[in-house]
Amino acid sequence: MKQKLSYISFVLIAIAAIVGLSFSGNEQRAMLCSGIDIHIQQGDDNHQFITVDDVKHSIAKYIDSIQYKYVRSIAVFDIEQKLTNHPLIRSCNVFVDVHGQLKIDIEQRTPIIRIESMYDSFYIDEYGRLMPLSENYTARTIVANGAITNGYRDKYNVLLQKDNQALLLKKLYVLAQKIQNDSLLHPLIEQIYVKNESDFLLISKVGPPIIEIADIDNLEYKCKNLKAFYHSKKAREHWGQYHKISLKFKNQIICTKH
Repeated sequence: MKQKLSYISFVLIAIAAIVGLSFSGNEQRAMLCSGIDIHIQQGDDNHQFITVDDVKHSIAKYIDSIQYKYVRSIAVFDIEQKLTNHPLIRSCNVFVDVHGQLKIDIEQRTPIIRIESMYDSFYIDEYGRLMPLSENYTARTIVANGAITNGYRDKYNVLLQKDNQALLLKKLYVLAQKIQNDSLLHPLIEQIYVKNESDFLLISKVGPPIIEIADIDNLEYKCKNLKAFYHSKKAREHWGQYHKISLKFKNQIICTKH
């Protein structure tokens, strides 16, 4: 008997909770929108590629005169989809809070390299996706220039493409990622010069200004040799004499004087 009563009590509590949630949801949908709050995460370097005004302009048709409209009339899903497709936005979360305010939380993309091609300029972000430049902010990333003919394409990820045009951008992405993730090379290397899709030069702020790495095969080994050169006391004593160092040959570091 006690077990039966306990079961009935549990069922009644569950029904009450469901009814309560349903009532709460209906009550919220019947509320008037009290306003809009847009929050944009700025990242570790406080970059701001997109502003609150940019966001409002992008979704203007959804939020025009939104205040004092019923919450149920707000196209939350459509707003979220529209912003997710923005080339400077990595992800977003759109919802209405318990006070009837429309909340928009945005995570921006983070570029790791800027491409200066023969035709236009763009970034590649940390996930390999092409990203346009912003009128609001210029990211402090490594720059690649030289024999680059690739142009910007919307929603184009170099890691997912198999065409020949993606090959050079994929190599630049791999090279930039390697440099960025290395605590020694990241502050030293400021530019990648492309002679052709199998021949790259790194431009350094310290020591010999030109570092020849050729193709990115054996990249880990080449970077290991480069760091050994930077750590060498003997090399540091004389590196003002050198114009270029080459890592293209296995087991060799060849220095060229001015």
